[in-house]
Amino acid sequence: MTIKKKNRFYEIVAAVGFLLATVSYSIGSSMLETKYGAAVQGGAHPGALGVGFSLELVNCMAVVLIGILLFLRLRPCGKPIALGYMISRIAEALLLCAGGILVLTGANEALRLQAFLFHLAMVILGVYSAVFCVYLVKWSVGPKWLFLTGVAGYVTLVIYAGINLISASQLAPMWLFAPGAVFEIIFPVWLIVRGFDPAEA
Repeated sequence: MTIKKKNRFYEIVAAVGFLLATVSYSIGSSMLETKYGAAVQGGAHPGALGVGFSLELVNCMAVVLIGILLFLRLRPCGKPIALGYMISRIAEALLLCAGGILVLTGANEALRLQAFLFHLAMVILGVYSAVFCVYLVKWSVGPKWLFLTGVAGYVTLVIYAGINLISASQLAPMWLFAPGAVFEIIFPVWLIVRGFDPAEA
């Protein structure tokens, strides 16, 4: 396999990982929250919680895959930055997985603890991903508008998660969460259709 084909493989599989992570976490998290409340009251089969957790686990594996593949793809541009991005994705996955396990076990205040771990994961993801997008601009591997959109989206994500962490509740408006989520849909589509500039990376 040529370097060019290998790079396109990294990009396309990472892009699929982004989309898979978005869908699986959205459905899995919603199922866990809904079925946990019913299970506590004895109205839900434990298997229903297992399905929700399985979807969250798919998300976690996809997140780790994204980190590994983008590290492999972009390490020629800046290995320390690409490595840091991979580590931040692994940390995100571990925190989200831990939150899912708490809900699955039915621990006291499991949903509150899961929300704490989720927002902590989003702070880690948002901070490093914003830095990562700044370097994507610096490396000139694609359209600046796209990567600057990522910077803005991840900064608002950090604000959203930070407010909820400090307040220990869902005080932050959802519109702060939305820009980062939208970027994680637009970015993988761009990766599939176009990909990083092979002349620069």
